[in-house]
Amino acid sequence: MYRAAAAVTAQDSAEDYYRINVFFPTLDSIVRDIELRFGQKQQQALEMSSLIPSCMLFDSGSEERQWQQEVSAVDIYKDIFSYLLIQLKCEFQLWRRQWQRVTQDDRPKSAIVSLDHCNYFPAVSTLLQLLATLPISTAEAERVFSKMERTLTAIRATMEETRLETLLLSQVHRSDTPSIQEVIDHFAVTSARRLNFVL
Repeated sequence: MYRAAAAVTAQDSAEDYYRINVFFPTLDSIVRDIELRFGQKQQQALEMSSLIPSCMLFDSGSEERQWQQEVSAVDIYKDIFSYLLIQLKCEFQLWRRQWQRVTQDDRPKSAIVSLDHCNYFPAVSTLLQLLATLPISTAEAERVFSKMERTLTAIRATMEETRLETLLLSQVHRSDTPSIQEVIDHFAVTSARRLNFVL
């Protein structure tokens, strides 16, 4: 911790005065706040992030290191985690092998997105749900709020709730929306026209 070592004397400069009375106490407060927010339990729980496919490492020895991280994380939630460690280890190995064949860009980058891919991995799914509910991983929810602020402007103040919800969902789940070419093709074949709809 940063503490003021001595009182300010008459010979000290203005820089020394502010270092002792402003900088050190501010730094001390920040360090204490970080220790409260990211204590040992939070850091152990965060080790479950190695289940997120984009965070996985596939070099030699990484599987055993990541497995040990999962064991220490499961130890925190042993009261609510009903699966056996041997089952979790088998699922963990299969989960890693599934994503080893996928390129880095195509791997899910958050716990919430990863949940869509673990239909056959119940223990992994439980851990990902726990990880997704940790306060440290709310970046995706914050992005939704910022999208809402950009969508619901003063010009669109009379927009109905269903339309706003649809616009937000189409922005959040952009990968599930059809491409522009698919929309044009669908529009072209939906009804009979006197002129051919050709681009």
